[in-house]
Amino acid sequence: MANAIIVKPLAFAGVTASSAAAGHDPAYVGNDYLGVTWQSAAGTASQSLVVDLGADRPLDFAALLGCDGATGAWTLTVEVATAGQGSGFPAGTFSTGVLPFLAGAAAWESGRGIGWWSGASIVGRYVRLTIAGLGNAAATVGRLVLGAKLQLHRNFGFGGKFGVKDLGSYDLSSRGCR
Repeated sequence: MANAIIVKPLAFAGVTASSAAAGHDPAYVGNDYLGVTWQSAAGTASQSLVVDLGADRPLDFAALLGCDGATGAWTLTVEVATAGQGSGFPAGTFSTGVLPFLAGAAAWESGRGIGWWSGASIVGRYVRLTIAGLGNAAATVGRLVLGAKLQLHRNFGFGGKFGVKDLGSYDLSSRGCR
């Protein structure tokens, strides 16, 4: 098992999307409110989110959380452009290529998937995340976390052992405890 990863989410200066269903603004991917999500319009095989970080920032991690209906057929492509390259993502911008969307081999019981990318550190201002393989379904994202990860060299040991534990002694007599 890999060691734990800690990520402080970067703030977003702006978020746009290739499409959005009514009541599901792309900016909602930057909040932590359960049920307040971005949802794309249905009917297109791929959808994109473009995030403006406001300035060039180092990043090596992206997680798309609370993705209702995510399947193993979905794929993810992450592209990063610097402020100098612009939000048009010209040739020469960083691209992960096509990756499997889901983190892990088994789906969550809740039906919400997690999209995941973790790689070498790069610097950029604009990040485009493209979800493909949707068929005619809509993409839904509850929270997007972008940032630079800190991976622990070793995992911590919690040490908690719950249950009954003998913390002393007692004696019973006909007159009560002593």
